[in-house]
Amino acid sequence: MKITHCFLLFFSVSLTSIAQKYLDYYNDANYLKSIEACDKVLEKNKSDLQVYLYKSLAYAHLGADAITRDGNKPAAEKSLGALQVIQLKDKNQTFIQAHSSKVDSIIMLTRTAASWFFDNKDMWHAGRIVDLLVKLSPNAEVYYLYSKILMEQGETYDATMQLNYAARDIYLDYKNGKNIDPDLIHIFSELAEGLYQTGDLHSAITIMDRSLWIFPGAESKINFVVFIQTVADDIVDNAADSIYTTLLFKLDSLETVGAGHNNNLRWELIQNRLYAEASEDITLCETDIDINAIYNVYDEVIRDSIITFLNTEIIQSTFIQLMYGKGAVTLDTCVVSALINLNTIEPQLTGKLKAIVEDAFN
Repeated sequence: MKITHCFLLFFSVSLTSIAQKYLDYYNDANYLKSIEACDKVLEKNKSDLQVYLYKSLAYAHLGADAITRDGNKPAAEKSLGALQVIQLKDKNQTFIQAHSSKVDSIIMLTRTAASWFFDNKDMWHAGRIVDLLVKLSPNAEVYYLYSKILMEQGETYDATMQLNYAARDIYLDYKNGKNIDPDLIHIFSELAEGLYQTGDLHSAITIMDRSLWIFPGAESKINFVVFIQTVADDIVDNAADSIYTTLLFKLDSLETVGAGHNNNLRWELIQNRLYAEASEDITLCETDIDINAIYNVYDEVIRDSIITFLNTEIIQSTFIQLMYGKGAVTLDTCVVSALINLNTIEPQLTGKLKAIVEDAFN
């Protein structure tokens, strides 16, 4: 009996000593030694969640630290593997909730490791870490990193979907009254660009609108103007009129920021619409350039295209009237003057067009 008691006492003291070692090693930033000590404890007791937690933390530091990460490439994955064991054993999440700050540190450190692999073009390691992060603790930052990896691999559609998940989580947090990290604003711009590239301009504009709600301020408005500029530069000759009018109305709502640039962009859209079939180089509002001189530069074919386009029902009954109908967008004096002056040198322009622009300007 005494021998048994002595053995149990010795065994208990030994485990306590080992347990103290993994904590001491961890606190001294000797992470490899801490992991070894954790493994010795787990050989005897595989149910000690705290040991798994410190093993996960130690691996996370090895994988994220600039000094050790290059020689410990599997460390971040092993860290998340230990965290995964905790999640499986902690059925009610009571342990994880009680140690949420340490779990958050593990997620942050392993995400840092994944970002480092991504920056160094090691998509294999970056992808494996992010796959685990998506399973264990998906959030906007994780989805965004996943989207960058997929984009690098040429998976544009899947990358856009991950951006959509990130924007969704941010929007839901915003709706629930949570504070949103302002650094996440770029997710909305990149998602809008991705949606636009897949041909979904309507959804792209909706995303930019949400960015304005969540991040009210100059940066969101500037990003929206940049997005409109991207669409304007990429717009094709046969684009639907609704694209032009939608962009013009959106641009008008952003007038308080970058007014000079907005004005130039507005006229770029108008001129592209008016002269899409004639020439990309026609500019009505350039300083000290007379419309007669501009018009006379072009040969007969181009001049006929200009006249034909100005006489379309789109311009006469839809485009100009829509601009003035609700007063949302106004034509610059030089545009109205140019249309009227062009009418004087080219009688093919209908009186109806002249009447519309004159009436609208009065």
